[in-house]
Amino acid sequence: MNLKYRLIDHTADLGIEAEFHSLKEVFEKCGLILFDLITDLEKIEAKKEINFEIEEENIEDLLIRFLNELIYLYETKHFLASQINVDLKKENKLKATLKGENINLKKHRIKTEIKAATYHDFEFKKEDSKFKVRVIFDI
Repeated sequence: MNLKYRLIDHTADLGIEAEFHSLKEVFEKCGLILFDLITDLEKIEAKKEINFEIEEENIEDLLIRFLNELIYLYETKHFLASQINVDLKKENKLKATLKGENINLKKHRIKTEIKAATYHDFEFKKEDSKFKVRVIFDI
């Protein structure tokens, strides 16, 4: 998987910046980047599937909520995703299908414990034909 993103040095937090070609790619790749920050994405096998739907007021809130849903699944169900498919129903509603497995500490080394995706220094904009995103995670 070719994930291109830049880490942002931030006191007591961890940030990423990346560019994407579509809204679908924003959600799918930001989700994969999140799991890549937590552990080695290449070691996560697609053994189990989880589906969910969410709706928010706007696309920005939808992205933050989506990332926090993924963190919630990791924290409560110990689930790591290696494949993410997002179907955007509108710019404020999506259906997500995640494929991955439950964490196995013998197999998955935890690199970073992420508590939440935040609105601090958050950026989501379209420039030319690309979407530019900056997300700061509370760690």
